[in-house]
Amino acid sequence: IVQATAVASLRSNAAAGVTGGLIVACTITSSPSYTTWNDVVGQQYGFAAAPNTAILTGLVAGATISVRARVSFPQAFTLGRASVDGSILFLR
Repeated sequence: IVQATAVASLRSNAAAGVTGGLIVACTITSSPSYTTWNDVVGQQYGFAAAPNTAILTGLVAGATISVRARVSFPQAFTLGRASVDGSILFLR
């Protein structure tokens, strides 16, 4: 079982009162991507987090597990932080 969360936090550079969208997606190997979004008001801070879980079978020693995060924002933002955190639980 692989669990991962992609998180992005930022400050909107848009004018006060203008709302812009922040989209964060998290993908584990070939599992479906989990996407979430949040509206951020101009001149304020905001964040979005996208958790994802995948059950991978048939893994062998040395196998590669790919975890990807994507952050998208159509407005002018100062990106404060983007990160991916996760864990793997092996069951026999």
